[in-house]
Amino acid sequence: MAIPFWQYLVSMPLYIVLLMLAVEFMRTNYRFAAVFWVLSLFTFPLWFNNLEGWFRWAKTLSVLLPTAFVVGFARIAQYEKRDGWWTIFRKDWVLWFLYAILGLNILEASLKDFEMGNWFNGLSGLILIVTIPLVKSGKGKRYGWKISEEKPGDLIAYTDAIWNFLYTSWNIAFVYAENPGYAASSLCILLAAELYPVIKRRPELYVQARVYTLAIHILIRATYDIFTPIMDSSAFASQNVVFWWGIVNFSLHLPYLIWYFFLKKTEK
Repeated sequence: MAIPFWQYLVSMPLYIVLLMLAVEFMRTNYRFAAVFWVLSLFTFPLWFNNLEGWFRWAKTLSVLLPTAFVVGFARIAQYEKRDGWWTIFRKDWVLWFLYAILGLNILEASLKDFEMGNWFNGLSGLILIVTIPLVKSGKGKRYGWKISEEKPGDLIAYTDAIWNFLYTSWNIAFVYAENPGYAASSLCILLAAELYPVIKRRPELYVQARVYTLAIHILIRATYDIFTPIMDSSAFASQNVVFWWGIVNFSLHLPYLIWYFFLKKTEK
């Protein structure tokens, strides 16, 4: 679909701003966020008209279900110190589960990369998985990942700026290869997640911002395609770009992998 360039200049910044506003609202209104994502699952009948193939279904379910039933409930349980069955969501398994879900989402895309023949970008995704900061507990404290006990019960993950950048570059390269028509809209959710913690001056909020921006985007795509008429980017598709972008990503990810394990060894 031919779209005038000025339309991207309007629609993409607007979408980024709306996403950041949505993240802020769901951060500060954690009860609303929990209810909203549970209710969002009732759009399930509409998904059959918009989702095709194992990857799209796996991505949708692996994002929306944990956002609805783990992130929302855990934030309420941890911040409000609720008793009864809520104590289940105050255990360390929640953090390990969310850690695993992030890894699973990267793995899904990496497997799709391999399926498409994008080996270098797929390998970059695997490097991202093994360099995610681990969940650690000791002497009653949690490191790496935690649900804050302070208002508004944020999901906190201490990733570093380099990992965030590499993840963003890897992810947009994957989307560009898998479905270039959605590359522009996917770039928006990635940039919103990058910019939000920078604006808030709280880098530890990157994963939470990424959770909500991705969930919003996935929900919209699963229910109705508003992005094709607004910011379809299929005209920019190029297999040469896909190939060389994968090589660039791998050339950046590999030194990071070496540095990451060297740093860990030095810390020990």
